[in-house]
Amino acid sequence: VFKKGMPIARSVNLTQLRGYDELIHKLDQLFEFGGQLISSQKNWLIAYTDYEEDIMLVGDDPWE
Repeated sequence: VFKKGMPIARSVNLTQLRGYDELIHKLDQLFEFGGQLISSQKNWLIAYTDYEEDIMLVGDDPWE
């Protein structure tokens, strides 16, 4: 996982998480957002690149 503007990446084992809410909490901890990612007032987007190189927003696809 990369945070824009941060030179160091973090790894997340998705098999140990049960959904997008847990993923967002984990990212909040890893990148020391201080609760900003889990706040009800969101000024951010979490995106990823899928296997077809499309940029997707977290939550666009069901968690499997």
